[in-house]
Amino acid sequence: MLGAMVAFLAFDTFREAEGSAVARISARMDNQANDFLSKKMSSTRKSLGLILMQLATSLSRRRLQLNLDCRPREDNLEADDLTNGKFEDFAEKHRVNFSWEEVGRLYKKTSHQPR
Repeated sequence: MLGAMVAFLAFDTFREAEGSAVARISARMDNQANDFLSKKMSSTRKSLGLILMQLATSLSRRRLQLNLDCRPREDNLEADDLTNGKFEDFAEKHRVNFSWEEVGRLYKKTSHQPR
């Protein structure tokens, strides 16, 4: 779920969007738990609960819904290559440089904005 949260920040094209429409974002991940968590948006685990609360708040402020479906790792060779550090089949120009400092800065910025 942490990966989904960071990806949401890294590819957030809705950051400055305004309006009343609700948009739905769909993604496929190789973790079955993320499918369940994206629907329920709650957990009894403290660290996961904090991530889910922050993600839910960010989505709500942008009027977005997140749907994460499970995709088995064997059907997602690209994700497997990225996990294993095999980057040769990926174009450098498509790389998104994103640091943990950026994650913290964006969450601090968005969490203090009024609705």
